[in-house]
Amino acid sequence: MLKGLGASNGGNVGGDCYCDAFRWRWTRGVSGRMEHEGRNRGGWMDRSSLTNCLSAGLLVLLSFGLGCGVRHHREQSPSGTTCIRMTGSSTLYPLSVLVAEQFEGQHPGVRVEVVSTGSGAGFRDLCARQADIVNASRPVRKTELNTCREMGIEFVELPVAFDAICVVVNPANTWARSITVEQLRRLWEPEAEGRVRRWNQLRPDWPAEPIHLYGPGPASGTFDYFTEAILGAEGVSRHDYSASEDDGVLVEKVAADPYALGYFGLSHYLRNRESLVALAIDDANDTNGRGAQPPTVDNVIRAVYQPLSRPLFLYVSDTARFNPEVQIFVEFYLRHAPQLAGKVGCIPLRADLYNWALERFKQDRFGSAFGGAGAIAGLTMSDLFDMSLEDLLDVPIE
Repeated sequence: MLKGLGASNGGNVGGDCYCDAFRWRWTRGVSGRMEHEGRNRGGWMDRSSLTNCLSAGLLVLLSFGLGCGVRHHREQSPSGTTCIRMTGSSTLYPLSVLVAEQFEGQHPGVRVEVVSTGSGAGFRDLCARQADIVNASRPVRKTELNTCREMGIEFVELPVAFDAICVVVNPANTWARSITVEQLRRLWEPEAEGRVRRWNQLRPDWPAEPIHLYGPGPASGTFDYFTEAILGAEGVSRHDYSASEDDGVLVEKVAADPYALGYFGLSHYLRNRESLVALAIDDANDTNGRGAQPPTVDNVIRAVYQPLSRPLFLYVSDTARFNPEVQIFVEFYLRHAPQLAGKVGCIPLRADLYNWALERFKQDRFGSAFGGAGAIAGLTMSDLFDMSLEDLLDVPIE
């Protein structure tokens, strides 16, 4: 049930509703852009508070012109502004929010709505023409390629940053500071469900305390990449863990649980370092660096934090591509990502790759470089840079 009510504060207007499963939040900053996010809260509320919360939420939504919705995105919203809708990866969400805020400050007639739904849900939105741009923490899958093709939809695939998946524990955990890929496999494989439940089952010198697992849900590109990299196949995982596509929820849960172990993108760890500990990862491959390697920007760039480093992408739909406001926004994103990525914990790509991606976008080069492979474990920045431009992002939809 719902609980709580937000308030107006200075130049910002917002409202919060809580329930035992999620927290919904609507905020409107000085720029006028709508944000909403889920948070796991808890608790109950009486009928009067419920009515107040729903009424406040409705008023906030009305003040935003009901958001971008699912209408045709070339049209203007009821408020007279043009709306661009981005959905998808929670990992890329912070960077896209920051770029959107900077863009709106220079283009007051355009509102960019950024929604964190998970990469898989973002691709479903793309194929249903319910999103102009998708944030993705993995390449598109073959099934998603085919669905878009059946709907007559193409897209431009643009790399915009690099990321590392962090395996994290609570600061009260005094025993684990590193973990091997093999230990992660034994912990997360389907056969571990209901069986591997204590820390000493991973290492005998660790305590016989319960291990509480937290991770992204199956709509998340982080889930896809982690399962591919650690277990050898997308979507293969035990299911008896606390799951959420909202990385903020995972951060809160690990930070509150002394026996927690979870995983999510580097940016969310970096913004919460005071309440989390990131484990170094040992992939048992000395060519990637001897011993366990921590998830640092330098280690990702040097390709020694393996196999949990990965590129992040924008996918721009063909119809949105020809919207002048979308065109301006995507070009703005590619020009400003090198400076903004580090502010939110993403790792910027090399400058010449951004310049090439910008030219590719302008030339309407539709398709995917990865042939519908989905998550690809072990892909490094050098892999991207060393590939020819034809190989890099030039495989058409088949």
